[in-house]
Amino acid sequence: MRSYFTPKSSTYPRGYACGFATCLNFIISFICFAFDYCNWPFTPNLIMKLKNTTTSSLPSVSDLGTGAGQGTAPVLAHDFKSPKGYLFFICTAAFFSALMLCLIFPPKAVLWRGLNIPEARSAPELNRAVDTLKQVDAPFAPVSNPSNMAIQWRLLFPVICHNLHIPKPLFLCLPIIGCFLSLAMIAHLAFQATKSRLLTIFSTLILGASSWFFVSVGWLAYFDFWLVLGLLVAVFAKPQLALVSACLLCPWIDERFVIALPLSLIIRWIYFARIEGREYRQIFQESILVVCAVLLYAVIRLSLSLSLGDYSIWYLSGQMNPANLSKVPFARYIEGIWYGNRCGIFLLVAFLWLACSKSPWFWRAALWIIFFGTLAISLVIAGDLSRSMAVFVPAALCGIVLTAEKKPRLLRTGLFLILPAALLLPAKHVVSSFPEPATINSLWKELEIYRNPPDFLRPDYYLAKAIPLAKNGNLGMALHYLCNALTLDSGCEQAYHWRGFVLARQGNISGAIADLDMAVKLDPTSPDTFYLRGILHQVRNNTDFAKRDYARALNISGENWYQRSDCKQKLSELTSKE
Repeated sequence: MRSYFTPKSSTYPRGYACGFATCLNFIISFICFAFDYCNWPFTPNLIMKLKNTTTSSLPSVSDLGTGAGQGTAPVLAHDFKSPKGYLFFICTAAFFSALMLCLIFPPKAVLWRGLNIPEARSAPELNRAVDTLKQVDAPFAPVSNPSNMAIQWRLLFPVICHNLHIPKPLFLCLPIIGCFLSLAMIAHLAFQATKSRLLTIFSTLILGASSWFFVSVGWLAYFDFWLVLGLLVAVFAKPQLALVSACLLCPWIDERFVIALPLSLIIRWIYFARIEGREYRQIFQESILVVCAVLLYAVIRLSLSLSLGDYSIWYLSGQMNPANLSKVPFARYIEGIWYGNRCGIFLLVAFLWLACSKSPWFWRAALWIIFFGTLAISLVIAGDLSRSMAVFVPAALCGIVLTAEKKPRLLRTGLFLILPAALLLPAKHVVSSFPEPATINSLWKELEIYRNPPDFLRPDYYLAKAIPLAKNGNLGMALHYLCNALTLDSGCEQAYHWRGFVLARQGNISGAIADLDMAVKLDPTSPDTFYLRGILHQVRNNTDFAKRDYARALNISGENWYQRSDCKQKLSELTSKE
């Protein structure tokens, strides 16, 4: 039997697919190394060491990450007596933050019903998922949708799911896994800096209450969580394996990782030189490794582009066309910056202020050029302006770290003031092609929309359009609308009845009888369904079945049923032939 994930004609290089299939191991590798060597007590060896270590011999908070104490891997953070306790707190902080943000800024989950409805696929919540799921079937096939040509080389997850035959519903859940991991890493790094559980949760909520979270939760098949996780690993992870793995893998999730890499490297310099006290020589060596890894990605990407064609270039050239850029009002870019970062913009200001303080002029100039250059490029390479601000999450987190190091009282006051604004101010998706930014509704409004969905997500809407078309002979469109109705409500008896009618008119007697069987099962009191099925059985010379259906239709119908005389006549004709 052909696998559900195997296309009828697969046109992609097997060698490349096999190579990409190994990426799953690398993902697990760099996540585990990031958590372990970023001072997260995660590995079995570390737990065994902790079991043999008394609480009094644990390193202090100031020793974390410096190799102090036992001279071994960093162990527990402030006031946690076991690795399970610390891990439980970090997971709880990530889960609580994600839950709070989803309740305050809920996704438009009602639109997910329309994933298989062509009329609903124009919604941004569904548009990307349609072509991404096609990538799972054939990863190297061209992307025909002009608005989604940018995903042509975002192949990491499609190739993994294709080769491992991961179900498509689970594939659509991958952003949620990235949500938990990215928020957990933010919580871990924030706790390292603030040494406060409350401030850790505040920091996680503030950094999460921005466009990268809203898009990944509400728009299907957007992997911004994994992009942010990769950038956090590239900036804050200590082991070189984690750093190189992130640089090799994340460009295949989103090319914006490469655009953000110069800013990520300079943040890494600031973090490890000022906070960790690492030597410049070691940081420089790691930067060389990053450049080599990105060059390797560029070589593989170029070879694929030359062999298969690069359709994403068309999207990029059209997006950066001066004529198209001039159509976007300047105020829309400002909205994109604000709604992309929201209250995290105050943390970015703190980062720039503290990173530039007591620094040489050339260092300050390089930081400002790279920061605002990354901002400018991010705004022009894609139409989703607010979503493009995801690349600044590491800078905002570094702002928390630097403020905790130099201005701890200011950090406490600032987080207490910023958090209410982050949770109460309106949030919007800013896309250059939208007439106006799309507002994220409250939970109560989304629940009301879920109970009363728009017309294009209502089965009765399609049924009302299909019946007149079926009666007038427009069978193709009638069948399309009836299939939509059944996709939205598989228990709609009327849709099965009328689809059986259409299929019968098209000559598909077997399919028509199957649909009428379902209609009878759902509603055994409809004489029209029994009468129509009796006619089809009579056409196929199933006399006994036809007589039974005619008799049943007469028994359950009233005297005023409009088909009663015809049904009686057909039943008498079959009976007289005996």
